[in-house]
Amino acid sequence: MKKIHPEKYNDTEFIRLSRLPFTQMLQLKNWLPEYSIFTIQGENGTIQNCVHYDDYEFWFDNYKSENQEPEFSLF
Repeated sequence: MKKIHPEKYNDTEFIRLSRLPFTQMLQLKNWLPEYSIFTIQGENGTIQNCVHYDDYEFWFDNYKSENQEPEFSLF
């Protein structure tokens, strides 16, 4: 499983949960407190289901399951 690169809006680095492989998205979403998922209101519209990249990176490096089923991506 590879770590995804962050997106940036203003000075905020974030990832979109929808850009993660399905299994990884479920594991991260279950690990995060609900208030850690946020929406960015940008000039070109709304970006939903965002997570700060620092939170994602910490989870990826310390908590993601090594013994998991193969990744499935929605995109």
